[in-house]
Amino acid sequence: MKLKWLIMLLTAVVTIAGCDDLLNDSDSESSLSPRDLLPLAVGNQWVYATSDDTITKEIVSDAHRFEGRVAYEMASSGYSGYFSGTSMDKVYYAYEGENVIWYDENNAEWNILDDFRNFPNLGEGDTIFVDSDTVSVSDTSWGGGRITATVYRTNASRSVGAGVFDNCYVVKIEDIRGVYDLVTGELISNGSEIAYYNYYVPGVGLVYREGWDLELQSFTIR
Repeated sequence: MKLKWLIMLLTAVVTIAGCDDLLNDSDSESSLSPRDLLPLAVGNQWVYATSDDTITKEIVSDAHRFEGRVAYEMASSGYSGYFSGTSMDKVYYAYEGENVIWYDENNAEWNILDDFRNFPNLGEGDTIFVDSDTVSVSDTSWGGGRITATVYRTNASRSVGAGVFDNCYVVKIEDIRGVYDLVTGELISNGSEIAYYNYYVPGVGLVYREGWDLELQSFTIR
């Protein structure tokens, strides 16, 4: 599960003015879909900066097929853990209707991107998903992390190296690690808490990750 919820590799492009026009349209909320937040085309590229590294994401091929679907290969350079939480240097994506899915080669299955679960039937404050990362279990408790994703904002602004973006769709990811009651699920003791915020822009994708030091510097969309 840790791989799934951290795989969030998301992005795509529109000019800043075009982005603003899209979300200011009267039907913007109902028409916005995951496809807007991750356009898949060979040659699309996103360059991110961290405090000590540069991370480049690029769609390099659409020649792969998994279970009959066209799979777009996204290659990474730089420390990909900032972006996907894994050491993988490539991930495969596809469209399924209006959803964006990624291919888990280890289990030979497609999965929807976690940030986009139940999309678009959610508003600010709504829960996208709750998952558990169990490390240990006893007769009365379990230890690990409870991971919760919520829609934090649907109309935020963010300034990054690549420009100023309005109407960002922001997802909050919170991981509270500790010991939980096995029956009630209540937190017994808190070990640590991690929270970060993914800022997505229609036609641009992931532009900023607050809490994980990731900022979009430039992008190219074919």
